[in-house]
Amino acid sequence: MGERDITKDLFNRTLDWLRANYGNYEFFVERDLVWVLQQKLWEIIDEDNLSLEVYHNFPIAGTQTDLAILNKQNEVELAMEFKYEPDHRRRGFWPTKFPVVFWKEGVGKDMERASQYVKKGRPN
Repeated sequence: MGERDITKDLFNRTLDWLRANYGNYEFFVERDLVWVLQQKLWEIIDEDNLSLEVYHNFPIAGTQTDLAILNKQNEVELAMEFKYEPDHRRRGFWPTKFPVVFWKEGVGKDMERASQYVKKGRPN
């Protein structure tokens, strides 16, 4: 299995774990979710003795991405950007706080950044 396949498998395993365990957490902000995922990624990396690292707010293409998985050459194997909006019926959130996630200004902008990064390609 190549390094990219290992990284993809790591990410998919982490998402599978999140789906199975989401109800065990009460996330309030995006960073809560990102932190839990970063912890799980590190756990799997350590358990499987993988030559990968995970960084929060990693600089990519003139901005930062929520999480990045780097190989032993410090090359980005996978960059992740997350959007999180809690259930509007939850306690502890003032009604004017919502919506948190905006399609065009938030998700659309992140998709454009990701597209530009992919077009640019990995630096040599």
